[in-house]
This record gives sequence, C-alpha cells and structure tokens, in this order.
Amino acid sequence: MDCSMNLNDLRSVAGIYVLLGKDGRYLYKGSAHNIRKRVTDHMHGRAARTRNRRPLTLIHVEYLADYTEARRRENWLKSGQGRKWLKEKICLSGGMADASDLKS
Repeated sequence: MDCSMNLNDLRSVAGIYVLLGKDGRYLYKGSAHNIRKRVTDHMHGRAARTRNRRPLTLIHVEYLADYTEARRRENWLKSGQGRKWLKEKICLSGGMADASDLKS
C-alpha cells in the first residue's frame, strides 16, 4: 500500500494533516484553514518547524467542518491517545520505521 498522498488531490478547506520526515520516524501533526496551501508551504520549506525534515511525505489528511474543529482534532492527535491511534493507523510499509520507532 502506498502511504504518500498527492498534493494536487488536496482540497482547500479546513482540516488536519500528518507529515512524515525524511528519516521515516518524525511525525508532524498540524491543522490549517486551507490544507492545500499549508502542506505546500511545508513541502517548499516555508515552515520553520519542518524545513530541516524535508523531504516530507504527506501520510494522513482529515477534512473538517471548520478550523476550530481542526484545532481540536490536532490537539487530540498530539495527546497520548492520539499518538497511539496514529501509530496504529498510519501506513508503515515501503521501508518506513516500525510504529515503535516513530517520534511524535
């Protein structure tokens, strides 16, 4: 199964996203008013937090009703329960690290 997602398929709406760093272990979780624009910023090095982790792979997206809901979901993903859920749900094939190796 291919984990990466195509940027051109992203919608310009509110939601959350998860990026995998070049080392195959670093997970960046974020929310945005416009997912397509924000993920593109990350991919082109216009986001300080992920600039040194490139190339990045988009591995998860959820579209939500509004930005407030997206922030709630992002905060949950950053919680212990959310990190556990992500590690169980994300694709780990194609040479990526084992779930136990992922840094949240």
